[in-house]
Amino acid sequence: MISCTLDQKKIMKRIFPFLICLCFLTFACGEDPNDVTPLDAEVVFEVNLSGDYSSSFVQDSVSAFLHSSQIIVKGFDASDNTVTVLIDPSFFAAGAQVVGTHEIGRDSKPARIVVGLADGSTFFISESGSLVVTDYSNNIIKGTFSFEGTKNGDSSSTIAGTNGKFTAVVGEI
Repeated sequence: MISCTLDQKKIMKRIFPFLICLCFLTFACGEDPNDVTPLDAEVVFEVNLSGDYSSSFVQDSVSAFLHSSQIIVKGFDASDNTVTVLIDPSFFAAGAQVVGTHEIGRDSKPARIVVGLADGSTFFISESGSLVVTDYSNNIIKGTFSFEGTKNGDSSSTIAGTNGKFTAVVGEI
């Protein structure tokens, strides 16, 4: 039989919660295969817009996802304006890969750009331009772009995007 003095019992009462916490942290903080590893690069989406709508668009947030084989990268600014890059491999030339240079256009092109203004009804669609995907690995996509576009429903209202760049984590929906 083990006997403890009153002082030893008080010490054990103080140490016991600490030991429980230590055991919990030891086993609860193990590696989880579903944990997301931090990015090697900062998530970014920027483009200089000029024309009928001008802005130095810098993202407030960025989302990127795969949908029906398309890669969609979307930047949101603090005023709820959006710039979306749509990459559609179904329009790639034979043998082309995601990493590389792609033509931007409105229809039947490997890439499109859509600029949506916060009012929800004004948006511009690319007519021409160039997208360069510099890296697409480990669910991270990086690239640069420039384009010229028109307001949907009003071809006399134009927009141009220069010095565009993005880095985003691509999820699936």
